[in-house]
Amino acid sequence: MKFDRNMKKGDLVRVRKSLVEAPELGIILKIWLDTTYEDIKRYHVKYFSFSSGRNETQWANHVEVVSSGEGEPCEEW
Repeated sequence: MKFDRNMKKGDLVRVRKSLVEAPELGIILKIWLDTTYEDIKRYHVKYFSFSSGRNETQWANHVEVVSSGEGEPCEEW
């Protein structure tokens, strides 16, 4: 899974939820390692969506940093 390993809590991001929907803007709240399969490293990003007004979760490779803040990086990188 390829994604921006410099993203961190507080970054403004563009999130692709699907190939047919337009990307939405949000702010990263949390990044964590998915531990479902111990031999596969994949990450989730929890973000606040400006379009829906709710907290959403997406795979890290669907998230693109638009503007970087002064937040905390993910410890597991």
